Amino acid sequence: MIPRETLPVAAMNRKASEALELSEAIRGLMLWGLVALLLVAMVVGALSRALVGGTWGGCLVSMVAGLIGAVVGGYLSRALNAPSLLPLGGIDIVWGTIGAVLFLLVLRMLTPK
Repeated sequence: MIPRETLPVAAMNRKASEALELSEAIRGLMLWGLVALLLVAMVVGALSRALVGGTWGGCLVSMVAGLIGAVVGGYLSRALNAPSLLPLGGIDIVWGTIGAVLFLLVLRMLTPK
């Protein structure tokens, strides 16, 4: 039999452990969400680099171009009040590609040949 004084402590410990398990589960989901975001950004960046042309850089450059393109494309879609066309992993692939293409074109104009 559990003494009456320890019963609230046991209930609090159980709730604390449940909260910790939930926190760890959310952290795991956030990690996979970040991985998905980076993978989609890499695909968007690679697609935009293929459209614009250019051989400099690698996966990291594609990922950065995709992330910047997602920001630019998201801003454009909100400014034009356009719907999300193909959302995946937190990035709209179509608007992200449009934004990344615009970013890479501006970057190409600004860099010396």
